Amino acid sequence: MKIETLDRVFAIFLFLLGLGIAYAAPSYGYMIDGNPGPGFFPLLVGLAIAGLSMVNFVRSVTGKEKLAQHISLSGLIKPLGMLVVLVAFVFLVEPLGMILACAALVLTIGWIIHPHWDRLFAAKLIATAVLFPVAGELAFGVYLGVPLPKGLLGI
Repeated sequence: MKIETLDRVFAIFLFLLGLGIAYAAPSYGYMIDGNPGPGFFPLLVGLAIAGLSMVNFVRSVTGKEKLAQHISLSGLIKPLGMLVVLVAFVFLVEPLGMILACAALVLTIGWIIHPHWDRLFAAKLIATAVLFPVAGELAFGVYLGVPLPKGLLGI
């Protein structure tokens, strides 16, 4: 199977998955007492997955996106590394808490994507690793009143 065909099939699969998520999400409750319910973010994520998958499909069909005809070993290692890190994140949220686990996730994915840090990249990545979890805590824990998991350190 050609890589372009595989890319298009995967885009269609993700489009259908996104539509399925968006279709099921409102059954969990979109808004509850004026606040986002459990189906709020899955609906948005499902629509985003479907929309971005269609963009990928259209770019592939129109020739605006050219893919290499082979996948190198280094091209596979980074996504697999990120998959391992995301799975580890799921298991580390409970003992570390959401803030520390998110900070570790950002730093680790930054290292996987760009293993050789210069000062500017390191400063940006560390700022993101600090600000992203704090923004999440403020948005969910404070503004929306959705408590995020606290770890053994109470953070």
